Amino acid sequence: MKSSYKTKNYRPSKRGLTLVGKNGRITANSKANVEKYKQYINDRTDLTSTDKISLIADVDAYVQSAHLHKKKLTTNGLEARYAEDKIERLITNAGYTVDEFAEEAGVSVEEVMREENWQNGLFLGKYEINFQYTGSILKLVE
Repeated sequence: MKSSYKTKNYRPSKRGLTLVGKNGRITANSKANVEKYKQYINDRTDLTSTDKISLIADVDAYVQSAHLHKKKLTTNGLEARYAEDKIERLITNAGYTVDEFAEEAGVSVEEVMREENWQNGLFLGKYEINFQYTGSILKLVE
């Protein structure tokens, strides 16, 4: 059962913490990262206690699944599973929030979330670039 949890601005780094290493390896470092992430979920004030319990159980389940299937798992990938739609999942998996991505791209959040601005995981939105030209006036020849 999926939780109604929506991701917030938690970013230990742009890549996220590694919960399960390459080929499903669980090392001492990744165990420590799992505990850090569980503590982060426990410290959240915007979640109810039942949401916290279900999220911590989901973390354990996803870690075991990644270990069995020999897949790498990061916190960004884990948070992307709770995103509202495909675009938000893609941005979260890359290590950004939607607001951070829009600010870095120099466009509005509405432009980022518009479906037609994305193609095969690439943002193709149009935005203006304003610059001053102090040279002579040129005529555009067609």
